[in-house]
Amino acid sequence: MTTSLIQEEELMEWSGFKRRTALVNWLRQCGIPYLLGNHGRVCVTAESVNLPLLHIQRVLADSSDDIF
Repeated sequence: MTTSLIQEEELMEWSGFKRRTALVNWLRQCGIPYLLGNHGRVCVTAESVNLPLLHIQRVLADSSDDIF
């Protein structure tokens, strides 16, 4: 199994954050697990970025509006 790593530069580019502390705070708020590498650089896996999105999809699927 291969795991895709997303490094700090790419995270900052698509999230729009300019500072590492803002990026780390955002990752925490979103529930995205991350690691700090050499010199405190942020690194995440693609799977960890998807976790909160998958959780939201499951919650929405479980809360059906159907009335029986």
